Amino acid sequence: MMILAIVLLTLLALLLLPVCLHIRYDGSLSIASTWLWLRYPLLPHPAKQKSTSVSTAAPSAKAPLKMPGLKESMHLLLDLLPGCFKPIRLLLRRTTLAAVEVTVRVAKGDAAQTAIAFGHVNATVMMAIAALDRVFTLRVRHIDIIPDFVADQGCIDASLEVRLIPMAALVAAFAIACHMVVTLLKTPPHKKKPNAPMEGEHPHGKQASHQ
Repeated sequence: MMILAIVLLTLLALLLLPVCLHIRYDGSLSIASTWLWLRYPLLPHPAKQKSTSVSTAAPSAKAPLKMPGLKESMHLLLDLLPGCFKPIRLLLRRTTLAAVEVTVRVAKGDAAQTAIAFGHVNATVMMAIAALDRVFTLRVRHIDIIPDFVADQGCIDASLEVRLIPMAALVAAFAIACHMVVTLLKTPPHKKKPNAPMEGEHPHGKQASHQ
């Protein structure tokens, strides 16, 4: 029992350590994920060895899958969506956007155009920061928006870290899965349409015979 408790506590401690996604843009986008001492680059894609083996197996014929109708799919989707909003909202709120650094150099080659563009960029960046702060836990390190009245072209240098606790993701996934199972169990089967009345037959019974 002691060994099992130690294993469970170790697993719990590992699940409480955040997974970080490092995103940087300085003319090209680079993304890398880290957890503990492990690091894996996502963009640009790591070089992969080309496989030279050629598969000679003939493609197997598969029976076409019977997909549900559009109306049934829409009804099911509308039933599932309301219960998914709360766990997703809580998961996003527990996701931290840390070490946010944004440096924007605004340049249009003309002083008047640069001043106008500087106002637009300033308003856009501040609105984006405010919107992200309402959804995520935001930690801004610095934001610099600099008008350059000499250069002909501006540039953007931005970086941030997305930190997600694996335990929070597992709890949200479990809540969504439970809601889906309960919704599917409560969804009544679609009623069959009544058969159309046969010719010479009254909708509410047989046609009365002529006397």
